[in-house]
Formats: sequence, structure tokens, C-alpha cells
Amino acid sequence: MAGFTTQQLVLVQAGVAGKPYDIGTGYFVTPDLVLTASHIVPEQALTSLDVRTELDGQWHPAQLQPVWRSSTLDAVLLRTLKPLAEIPHITWVESDFDDDATWQSSAYPDAGKVDQDGKPAWKSVGLSGKLYAHGGGGQGLKELELTVEAPPPDAEKWKGVSGAPIFVNEKLAGLIKEASRSFRGRFAGVPATMLWQNHGFLVAMSPPWLDPLPQGIWVLVVISEAEKQTSQLADWVDRSLENDDKAIKSALRVKVEPKALRVCIADALESPGKWLRFVSALCTAPIAIFDATGFEAGVMLALGVRAVVRRGVTLTSTAEALSPTELSKLPFNIQETKLLYHGSSMYLPNDVRHPKNRIAAAIKKGWQELDSQPNYLDLPAYDAVRCPYPTADADDHQSAITRPLVLCSFGEDHEPNWKHLANALAIRYDVDAARMLDVASPRLVGQALYEGIRWAQTCVVDWTGWRANVFFELGVRLTCADIGPVCLIERGAAESAVKDDTVAQRRQLMALFGPTPYLLGKGDHGIKDALLIHDAILNQRPPPLAVTQLPHDATFRTCQDRFEWKREHITIEPHELLRLSIEAPFGKDPQAAGFKPLLFSSNPDYSKDYDRSVKDRWIAAWCYLVQRYPESHWEQDADFRRTLQKLGNDVLQFGLKEPLNEDHLKKLSEQIYEVIDKLDELDKLDDRARQRTVQGPGHADAN
Repeated sequence: MAGFTTQQLVLVQAGVAGKPYDIGTGYFVTPDLVLTASHIVPEQALTSLDVRTELDGQWHPAQLQPVWRSSTLDAVLLRTLKPLAEIPHITWVESDFDDDATWQSSAYPDAGKVDQDGKPAWKSVGLSGKLYAHGGGGQGLKELELTVEAPPPDAEKWKGVSGAPIFVNEKLAGLIKEASRSFRGRFAGVPATMLWQNHGFLVAMSPPWLDPLPQGIWVLVVISEAEKQTSQLADWVDRSLENDDKAIKSALRVKVEPKALRVCIADALESPGKWLRFVSALCTAPIAIFDATGFEAGVMLALGVRAVVRRGVTLTSTAEALSPTELSKLPFNIQETKLLYHGSSMYLPNDVRHPKNRIAAAIKKGWQELDSQPNYLDLPAYDAVRCPYPTADADDHQSAITRPLVLCSFGEDHEPNWKHLANALAIRYDVDAARMLDVASPRLVGQALYEGIRWAQTCVVDWTGWRANVFFELGVRLTCADIGPVCLIERGAAESAVKDDTVAQRRQLMALFGPTPYLLGKGDHGIKDALLIHDAILNQRPPPLAVTQLPHDATFRTCQDRFEWKREHITIEPHELLRLSIEAPFGKDPQAAGFKPLLFSSNPDYSKDYDRSVKDRWIAAWCYLVQRYPESHWEQDADFRRTLQKLGNDVLQFGLKEPLNEDHLKKLSEQIYEVIDKLDELDKLDDRARQRTVQGPGHADAN
């Protein structure tokens, strides 16, 4: 086990135009990543960034954009353009200290600065002292409290020590972030355990995988573990994209990447970093196809994540031919979806039900409906979790917020587990826990379920039985709540999962999420211990984790960073929102059907009032957009001109139909024509300017 080495120690030099260099200390934690303090690397106007290795005095340029930064933790990871040769593996401290300990390091403080030929030069200074196990707590983030031997008399002399690594018993315990001005000879440090609680640090420290994700329109195929070697799904998808290229492009109105990105769920679950990179792919993939054969726990977990983060095209498929009776037994989260079949032996290649035909058709149809239907969904949960905070019953002990929600099997064999868990929760919180069977709300089950999954302060997930529904719901909770669930599993089920050599993903899920084993009957402390950890998380004091385990909020934070927020309805501009409200019952072409496709439209009073409402919304959309920006903006933004022109023409065609009997509406119609004429003139001026640019400065305007 390698401890502190000068091979990995560096002087960090950050340059900003017109200012002296910022100097600090750093440490290579991988061959190309340097860990240092955030405040020594300015976020703005950075012109140069270099590190000098202590071992040989060589300078190494680093990318100006850090790989990861947390101003809250005051830590940053810098990537050098050229990796070092093989460096010793670092072992990290993964728990809090129970007793005081001795620490050591080396840094480049001003106290070690010397003059060389009239220029400053920084010498490394060895550091050691005591780390106080019970210091650095209280309000705010947990810190490391350190003393140092032989401190200089002036605290300013410590400048440059920031970013120095802190080693305890040959393990990296964190980094120094500042010298105390109040207590001479004391430092505050960032604990390594806090770094590993940060999802961005965790991803940055993981080896590259799935990077870079494709651009444009592409397809993600998630393959089940059981089908990894024999699955034809990804092959059929690639064949469909190749053979139906023109038809798919015509339906999507844009070219699709010809090869799908393939990910086996067992690969995605190998480590926290891989899982979070996979979550990023789930967030960004315009089209995702899941191999749901066997409804494996990992696949269902990923489906739960996808259901929350993307109103995109998501298809589920199975290699097993399902009869109507078998279809009725599917997990209810899947029963709402259109399950495809990707086994090929049942059908001839020219059969429309054959996978190569069915998959292409599903992609085309899904994309068309996504484009035409504002509320398109192919998985449950997306709209349901975007429910408002349930304030109406926030003080009720049985509200969706205060009542512990338990996600578990409803089978008879699980009833003893449920009773045991319900009693443990009642003792701890003095509130009756609830499964969905026990929720009294008259709303649809899905609406009440997903509201509870999002808003319940305490959401308990019992893995016992490895039920597909439970893991789908676990994925939803991990994605939509910044407080992770309390994961539990009966001890026998946990031991079986660890010993089972045939299903890797169960062992992987156990390692990643760390469900707490419990025993039925007296003498069980597992549930109590898990709830104590949960209470610490609620109090913003999450306990340290092994570096191989996911922090409780890592999936949520990754989704928060990577979800396609521009597709959220709340961000839609008012004129587009008004347009969508008009198109929702009619479609994009209100005249396509030749009649009003509106339920109960034959009621004359309703029809008249609806016509009035549609007209008012068209007018409101125009009045907003035409006045939202000054005319100078029209001149500068050709895209805006096209938007305003289209809206104006639509208002004239659908909102201000002739004859107009009101004078003010006649004036509004005339104004729209005038604006459209003005926009046309601006387009012509742009065209002439482009022609002059192409033809050169000596060309005379023919007009």
C-alpha cells in the first residue's frame, strides 16, 4: 500500500491576465488528474494552468476547464494534457476517525519561497501534525481539524499550502483548504469521505466509459444480463436503422445515427462511476430500447430512471413470446407499455410482426406521436412525479410527506416481512407506514404512488423477492428525490444473492446500493440501524461510504445535471404554450379532419365558447410575442423573424377568420399584415447582405 510520495506532489500555477500567478499545492490522484483546492484556480479569465512535478521539476500544462469543481467543498480536479508514467495506486480513507491520528504531507507555502536570480522559487516544505478525530464538526460541512508542527509566526506565510494532500496511515484522508487565522498552526481540511459523497467527483475519478455520447438523434439499447451473449435485440435495431434509413429519416425529419449504442445492464452496474455514466446516457438518449426479457432487477431499475428523466421514445422488448394470459401477469409498470418481441423464429422476415419490421415501425410511430402529442408517454411516472408539493395535508400524520412509504412485494409470502417492517417504522417514527394497498386516496393508483415516491421524506424499499415492480419504483425514487430511499433486504435473500454465481447483477446491486440486511423476529437491529443512517441523511450528515458504493443522492444529482430541461413544459415560451393548448385536442393541423375532433363539440353553446377561447389564445400569443422584443431584435435574429411570421400567418388563418365584425380585431388583423410585410423586408435586406459578402466588396448592387 503506497502512502505519500513526492512523485505525485505538484506545484499548481494558475494565470490570469494582468495579475500575479495564483500558487497552490496539488497531488496526482490518477495519472492525469490533480486534486487541489478550488480557490487557487480562478473560475473566470483563466489564461494558463500548469503544474510542476516535485520529483523532476518539470512543468506540465493542464486543461483550462477543470474536470470537476466544487466551490462548496473548495476542491477541484485538473486534467494534465499528458499523463504521468505509471503512479502508485492510492488508497483512500473511507470512514470517520474514531481516535486522534498523526498526519503527514508536503506543500509549497510562502514560508518556503526563496529568491533565485531575482525571481521567486517555491521549495516544498514537509508537514506533519495531529488530526483531531472530534474536531471540524458543528454547523456547515464536516471538516478535518489539523495541527502542524513548527508553524511560522505569520499566517500569511501559509499562502500556497492550500491543496496539499493529507495522509494518515498511508491513506489519503483529504486535502488542506486553508490555514486558520484564529488559531496559530492549525489547518482546516476537506475530508476524502466528503469528496466521494459528491457524484461529480465520483464520475471524474472513474475510467472513461460510453464517452463521448453520440450527438443528434441516436438509439440506446439496454441489453439484459441473461441475453448478453445471445440477444438479437441490438442486431435487429441496427438492421432496422440500416434497412429503413429513408423511411425513418422521413418520419423523424432528421437522420438517425446508423448504429445503436449498446449497453449490457451488468456492465453498467460494475461500479458507481459506470452507473452514473449510464444514467447520463439514459437522460440524453432521444430513443432508448430496453431488453426486458425476464424483467431483471437492473433493467427495471434503469427503466424507472428513464421514466422520470426523458419524455422521449422508449421501447421495451422481450425475447419471450407472451400469450394473453402471460401478458396479464406482467409487472403493472410494464402493463401500460407496448411490449415488443425481438425473438425471430416465430415469424418470417416479411411478416410485419418480425422484429426487423416491428422495431422500425415502433421507432417511426413513437417519434411521430412524440412530435404531435404534447403529453406523449410510453412509460408511466413522467407526469405523475411532476406533481405539486402536497401542501393540503402537509400537517396530517398520514400525508404523502410525513407518512413512511414502503415499496415491497404484495405476495402472501411477504406478509410477515411487511408486518415486521411496519412495526419497526411505527416504533421509530410513531406514524403508521403505508404500502400502496393502504393509501386511502381515491385517485388512480399510479398518481398516488408516484406522488408518494417523490415527496415522502422516508421511502423504504424492501428488496426481498427481487420484484420487478419494486425495482422500477426504486429507480423512480432515486431519480426524483434528493433524499435516497432506505434499502432493506431479508438476510437470507441477501446471502443468496451474494452466493449466486449465475446472476451477477444482484451482487452488483448489493455492492452499489448497500441494502441493509434484517432478520424477522426479535433481536433484529438491521432496520433500526438503517433508519438511523436515514435520519442522519435527513439532517444533512450522511455517513461515510466505501468508494465502491453510491451516495444516496448520486443518481438524482446526475439526472439534475444531465436531463433535457428544454423539453420541460415549464420552460416553454408563453406563445408556444398557448399554441400547444390549442393543438392538444386538434393536432398541428386543425383542418385536417374536416370537422371538429372535439369531444361533445356538437353542443352549440360549448362549440361557440370553445371557438371564442381558441381565438383569444391565438390573439394572446401574437400580442405577447410581437411586444416581447424590440424591433431592433427583429433585425438581428432571423430565427425570431421566422417564428413571428409563422405565428402571424396562423393567427390570421385560425384566429382572425373573416368576416371580422369588431373594429379592434380588424385593426389587429391589419397590424399583423404590416408586421409580416416588415419582416419580409428585413429578410430581403439580409439576403442582399449575404450576396454582397459572397460576391466580394467590389461588386456593385444591381438595384
